[in-house]
Amino acid sequence: MQITEETAVKENSTAYNKKREIATSEPVKLETPSLKSVRKRSSSLSLKSIERQKEINDIEVQIIDYSSMPKTEFTDIQVLKAWKEYVDNLIKNGKKSIASIMNADTPRVENSNIHITLPNKLMQSQLNSQKPRILKVIRENLNNYSIDLIIEVNEVEEKKYAYTPQEKYQKLKEKNPFIAEFRKKLDLDI
Repeated sequence: MQITEETAVKENSTAYNKKREIATSEPVKLETPSLKSVRKRSSSLSLKSIERQKEINDIEVQIIDYSSMPKTEFTDIQVLKAWKEYVDNLIKNGKKSIASIMNADTPRVENSNIHITLPNKLMQSQLNSQKPRILKVIRENLNNYSIDLIIEVNEVEEKKYAYTPQEKYQKLKEKNPFIAEFRKKLDLDI
């Protein structure tokens, strides 16, 4: 057993000495890696890639000359039916935010234009981004290619809520001025 241990120790030490000689004989020059500006690819599951895909889909909408297309007469009921069908299709495809914006107001027809009034500009911009798709479907359903969608914003001042005791007191004082006298007579704080 001793012979095998000695030979193993000698073999290990000679291998170690050879490695040491190689390491000390010539210094090895390593090249420094260079970072090149490579276009970063995003994951297919990231929010950024989903947003890019939406932008690409929006760009793919083609502009078509509708002046030579049919202009069949239609009624308000037909417009509402086509509108509802499109909203139902959006919900079925998982686009609930656009569907809820379209359901925010009942469309009305004036001079072969569909008018819809929305409460804020954010909803208007989101609906404007989907306007070509909406018009394409409604024009095909009604067989009238002169239809246009007009989106209006009616920003009515929102109801202001009273949160602090001072705001509540001022609100009550506006409704009933005798509250101020009552507060003074009873010597109450706000």
